[in-house]
Amino acid sequence: MSWVQTILLGCCMLFLVSVASAGSNKQTEELQSADFQEMVVTGNIKSKKLNEVSGIAPSRMMEDRYWVLNDGGNPERLYLIDASGALYLSVKIKGIKNRDWEDLSSFTMAGISYLMIADVGDNRSKRDDIALHIIAEPDITKLADMRSSVSLKPKATIHLRFEDGPRDCEAVAVDVKRKRILLVSKRTTPPVLYEAPLRLTSTTGSIIVRRIAEIND
Repeated sequence: MSWVQTILLGCCMLFLVSVASAGSNKQTEELQSADFQEMVVTGNIKSKKLNEVSGIAPSRMMEDRYWVLNDGGNPERLYLIDASGALYLSVKIKGIKNRDWEDLSSFTMAGISYLMIADVGDNRSKRDDIALHIIAEPDITKLADMRSSVSLKPKATIHLRFEDGPRDCEAVAVDVKRKRILLVSKRTTPPVLYEAPLRLTSTTGSIIVRRIAEIND
């Protein structure tokens, strides 16, 4: 997935969260008719470490800073960049594998900022179990060297299973207000919006991901 595609997909997910959270038909209509600004290119990612960016999420602790990750098969790391695409920090995530990392979300609960790594890719729709890894966003102001490498372990790993069978998913968002996770299938026509409960503790088994609605034009 390209840098531009990642940004556009992230914008679409934010819109879906807003629509899903609307409390009435009137609010939904207002959101659907809202004006959106055109995309503005602010920079380019040039670091060779970021050769297959598949997820991006804004930092909840720093302005104009963004966390990104690479697709499956790459090292288990998160990277911090600015709006120009310059690389600032590499964070190694210990104890998990990058089977098929496809998206990244950031959110805040009880005053704590979190990042959610979505290991949800499934091109052949054969995975019975997908995973979401939640880590506390590192406070880089406590680092002496911004370009140093940091290692972290996930606070929680949530295992999921789609109620209607394996699905390829490359877009995930967090709805903090309703304490849920939203997922969108990729290779189904039309795409389908799913939800799962948001939790900050690891699962012992797989949580069932429930189908909400089809996403039609």
